[in-house]
Parts: sequence; C-alpha cells; structure tokens
Amino acid sequence: MSVENEPVPRLYTDLSSWWQLLSEPAHYAEEAGFYSKLMVGKSRITLNAVLELGSGGGITPPT
Repeated sequence: MSVENEPVPRLYTDLSSWWQLLSEPAHYAEEAGFYSKLMVGKSRITLNAVLELGSGGGITPPT
C-alpha cells in the first residue's frame, strides 16, 4: 500500500494547533501517573528523567 499520493489529514497540518481543544492535556494526567509509577517501580536505577519520544498527540504531561 502506497501513501505517497494520499492527502495528509488536516489535523496533522493546518489544524494541528487545535488538537488540545479536542483532547485536553488534563485528561492524560492519570495515564502519565500510571506510567511514571510503573517505570520508577521497575527500574534498577534511580530515575531522574525519562526521555519520552512521543506517539499520538504527544501531550502526556510529565509527573
């Protein structure tokens, strides 16, 4: 399947700045807390920072 000639959805271009109106960052706080506790609990070393390379909307806030 080729995507070369497929139009890019507007939410990825001119409407991308509107994403937070559709998916409020505060809705991701519980998810961020879950992953933070999971990583800290399973890590063999002290975690001072985690590099989040992103996926999806990229607005999961750090805790």
